Amino acid sequence: MFTAPPLSLPAGHFGMGHGSGAHAPDEYYVIDSTNPAVKGLVDATMGYVDLLYQVAGAD
Repeated sequence: MFTAPPLSLPAGHFGMGHGSGAHAPDEYYVIDSTNPAVKGLVDATMGYVDLLYQVAGAD
């Protein structure tokens, strides 16, 4: 949407968490993970917060 003229802004995406069957009818998201190797909703949310702080130049 914003990568085409007149804006031509770069875009990227990422995600933290765990799921199965991406873009499938049975796709899921882990809310509260008991496995330290699998991120849950809070960790995924904080990943986006960290990204926004980095983009903004704040530490």
